[in-house]
Amino acid sequence: MSRLLLKGDASGIQDFVFNVKSEGAARSLKSRSYFVHAICQLAYQSLSDFLIKNHFSIETIYIGGGNFFAISDVNETIIEEFSRKIEKELLHDEIAFFLSWAKLSNEIPYNEALLNLSEKSVKAKLQKYKSADNQSFNQIFEEYQAPQSTKDWDDYTTKLIKAKGYEIVSENQ
Repeated sequence: MSRLLLKGDASGIQDFVFNVKSEGAARSLKSRSYFVHAICQLAYQSLSDFLIKNHFSIETIYIGGGNFFAISDVNETIIEEFSRKIEKELLHDEIAFFLSWAKLSNEIPYNEALLNLSEKSVKAKLQKYKSADNQSFNQIFEEYQAPQSTKDWDDYTTKLIKAKGYEIVSENQ
């Protein structure tokens, strides 16, 4: 049975985390680091929910450091659909998130699949705007308005840390 080795990968972490003003830097670094952690966790949970809803299995290998690795019996068509969705969701954010996959079977050993996965992950990062439609593509080149203060990040982090959990809610609900 053929399965896919999956990798979720947040890109732009260093620029995002360390692009802070010196005033309140410690709190900003903490909040931005936590945000990266939350994006990775939410992306994995969203993928897991999507696969289970569509009757596929998923096994977690690792989640952390802006990445996750998993194995699933999902087919490439379905995972491509999910990948485009998540890339498009984060297209205009400072952090991009990419999903890459490689076939894993008795004929394709784990170390070969891992090497293929690594190559596909690098390629995905180099093709950041591949999933953009015409409207999104035009918005990419509009002037970026950076936040004027870190207060929003501080407030966000405080609320997220104090929360008992978080829930992914579809805009269609």
